[in-house]
Amino acid sequence: METNDKLLKELRKLIKDIPGEGLIFLIEQANKLVYNKRVEELNAMQAKINKKSGSNSKTTKKQPVQRCTVSVERGSFNRSFILIIGTTRKTVTEDEMVKLVRICHVADNAEDASGRLYNRLKHERDDILLDAGIGSKNDKCLSEIYKYLKANFSMED
Repeated sequence: METNDKLLKELRKLIKDIPGEGLIFLIEQANKLVYNKRVEELNAMQAKINKKSGSNSKTTKKQPVQRCTVSVERGSFNRSFILIIGTTRKTVTEDEMVKLVRICHVADNAEDASGRLYNRLKHERDDILLDAGIGSKNDKCLSEIYKYLKANFSMED
């Protein structure tokens, strides 16, 4: 507890010297940390429920339709997006979302988009691939991401 108080005191001293853009960045990061903590707590609660009910997570992973269900929610303060792939929830910035949507609209088809999405995520957000269990450009989840983003987001010139 004392360490937390010391850190808060130090942060308060620094805040007055941080310009507005830096404060916005800090707020965004704080929101991500709080969100990730909540997700971890919910995942732990779900694991306890699964354990009590005898549910096996390996069984769930064998159901590709559930694993590859894709949706997107708006993040805190409308400054980010939450990309949901099955039970995996990943926060992405507006810039990252624009890049993913652009890939989907430029691609010739789902196969082309899957390869492009995989390469982009592999180089810039491999945590999304790892957490969602996407191991190759041929993974069905990538074509589901393509279908969802192309159907729900448009590209403005």
